[in-house]
Amino acid sequence: MLGLALLYFLAKPFYKLAEQYGRNQIGYSLLAIIVYYAGVLGFGLMLGIVLELTSPGSVEGMNDFFLGLICIPAGLFTAWILYNYLEKRFKGHLSVDRQYDANIIDAELIRKDD
Repeated sequence: MLGLALLYFLAKPFYKLAEQYGRNQIGYSLLAIIVYYAGVLGFGLMLGIVLELTSPGSVEGMNDFFLGLICIPAGLFTAWILYNYLEKRFKGHLSVDRQYDANIIDAELIRKDD
């Protein structure tokens, strides 16, 4: 039950951000949950590999609950990075310069001043 509450409070800021900028609220909420689980999985895999390389056999005896608690901050951190990226992207700080001709494929790779 606590996991569902965590996912709710994780997805809520993404929902509000998408609503503020007129984007798909459910899509960005699901993206937040997917990125959270990807961060948990990635950190868990890296931690498991490092532990096995440094002390073989230690992962087999590790408590699963403890490993889950260790991975939660990594998932929250990846979701926080995504939130900051999307917020800057929606505000226009990371927008692509639109001085190129939209009818030409890869027009941004061609310099106009050459």
